[in-house]
Amino acid sequence: MFPDNDLLRLVDAGGRTLIEFSEVEDGIYEAPTPGLGVLFLQNAASAAGTPAKLPDQMVGDWTMKRGETIVCTATLSMTPIGDGFSIALKPGCDPAIMRLNFAHWRLDRDILQFNAASGAPWRFEEIENDVWRRVPESAAELTLTRQPQ
Repeated sequence: MFPDNDLLRLVDAGGRTLIEFSEVEDGIYEAPTPGLGVLFLQNAASAAGTPAKLPDQMVGDWTMKRGETIVCTATLSMTPIGDGFSIALKPGCDPAIMRLNFAHWRLDRDILQFNAASGAPWRFEEIENDVWRRVPESAAELTLTRQPQ
């Protein structure tokens, strides 16, 4: 029950408070309990975080931006290539990106990875739904955003 002061109280059948939780963060409650220490309560769905994306959820056209400037558009598909899937860069991409000659893409846990034919892969982390940021971060942040279908 949530009576006065937005406290969450667990009560027995007679209405006597057994444990009193107060919200310390959005959706996280704590209850200092003599003899037990501090108890925490959190919604299981929020504790789990956002579920990891599946490869088929990534298929489509994506725009790469450096700041607000579009530097490339890529199409991710489900066509298997090596240990990933096909990636195609569209005409008009920044020549430095074209030279990387990305061979395929894949998801590695929560990281989207573009693998080049040679050289280090580019890694992206999701910062909001369908917006990914290249990691590690740099002064010239590069983001990847899904284009409307």
